[in-house]
Amino acid sequence: MHRKASDILSYNDLMLAFPELFSLGYDSLINKDIDAEVKFTVEDMALKVALSLSAINQLGNVYNELNVSYRMLSRYPWHGTRISKIEHLELTWFLFQNLCYKFKEKLKLCFNSQKSACALLKLEQPNWIRDELRIIERKFSKEIQDRGNSVHSWTVRDPSLEVLATASLFDEIRLMGEEFEIPVGLEDVDKHYRRSKEFLKWRASSSIKVAESTLINILENKSVKPIDVVLRLKQIISAVNNGEFRK
Repeated sequence: MHRKASDILSYNDLMLAFPELFSLGYDSLINKDIDAEVKFTVEDMALKVALSLSAINQLGNVYNELNVSYRMLSRYPWHGTRISKIEHLELTWFLFQNLCYKFKEKLKLCFNSQKSACALLKLEQPNWIRDELRIIERKFSKEIQDRGNSVHSWTVRDPSLEVLATASLFDEIRLMGEEFEIPVGLEDVDKHYRRSKEFLKWRASSSIKVAESTLINILENKSVKPIDVVLRLKQIISAVNNGEFRK
């Protein structure tokens, strides 16, 4: 089972810093008699840092959604409904493909919002986006490309689902009461469903591990670390409260 974002200590620490930062910054700035221009400057900094934290949170949420779609692939919970096994796998896989694209876009949002916050806080500019995007694009390339084609051009069915789709079609025709001989190898829909499901689960699991590694990298191993952005803002707010802030 894959970890949730909140199981990653550095992610958890960052999210817990948000309410503390809000309380420290806004309560003290509102309640103190501070020069209006200084207050405006620091509030702008606080907003940029809050947006940076929000982007990390959104990336973590998409990572969690990738995990949810993996668990959805693992089960066929539609007993008593008219949702077929092939519909279950195809729609869940299409959801996973969309989440791969969403993860890539949220990664770019993280970088851009962190870059904006660092510029305002006079911190070193982050430069990790090229390396992390290269990894994500290499790993998610097929999922993202198939998603785009399915939306904008001809629907792309994953090769692992082709035999299952054919077997399901013959099975559906048979259930309509049509008598005919099903081709050898296509009689057992459940067997093809299990094979397709296990293959897609393997692909999804492999992608989720890369997404987790990317999330940890930008939290712990890349410069500038998000927690350093938070700590820098806390230093500035403390300086303002002590009358030591200089623009």
